[in-house]
Amino acid sequence: MIKVLHKAFEIIQCISEYGAAMLPSAIASSVGINQPTCVRILRDLVDLGYIEQLGPRQGYMLSLQGWATFSRNPLIERLLAEGSPLISQYAEKTSQCMFLCVIRNGRRYTVFFRNGHPTFNLVPQRVAYDDCHITATGQLLLAIGPESDRQAYLEQCPADVDHKTLGKLFTKIQKQGFAVIHRKEDFHAIAAYPVYMFGKPVAAVSICMVGDNIKKAEEQRLIKAAESCAKELSSRLGVHLP
Repeated sequence: MIKVLHKAFEIIQCISEYGAAMLPSAIASSVGINQPTCVRILRDLVDLGYIEQLGPRQGYMLSLQGWATFSRNPLIERLLAEGSPLISQYAEKTSQCMFLCVIRNGRRYTVFFRNGHPTFNLVPQRVAYDDCHITATGQLLLAIGPESDRQAYLEQCPADVDHKTLGKLFTKIQKQGFAVIHRKEDFHAIAAYPVYMFGKPVAAVSICMVGDNIKKAEEQRLIKAAESCAKELSSRLGVHLP
């Protein structure tokens, strides 16, 4: 049992450090066990909620729970400690879905999520997005982050992504200080605001607005709620907003 637990933690560490989805063969080779044993441990870790299988032959990644639990990053721990109760509070107050996200090496990660909507069963499908420009938090953090990070992201974008259009979007977000995406087929809108620490943006808070008949005034109220949540979290982190 102890050996199995040891290998389970090795597998989690291996997947965490790799970042992208890993196939069982690569995981087994990395941790030094045979593939059938590796697959059995992977299934147990999926059942426990620490990793997720993206699909047949697509590999495994840390789940939202796994990433939050095993990411021993002081910043992430601080964000979780201060942010999770606040995000939960705002999700319940607005009856909407709230996210706390960061960007690492061109990938957008969900650090914490709370669904406060009474009927809409939203569950994050992925803990990380490589194409983070399609998310409001990803757009925001890329736009207000270092120029070198934006350029690196643009260089690795798929060929069908219009760099000029994306660059204009980043400029717009920089000027207004937040990002909003409207996508009526899934939800009404998502709005994201930055969270600051040591004078630098370290994360983003977003609100997913769910509802068929959300009027402009209600949309603005929810956007303001996301802004208030981000500012309050920044204040709890003990920094002055720029």
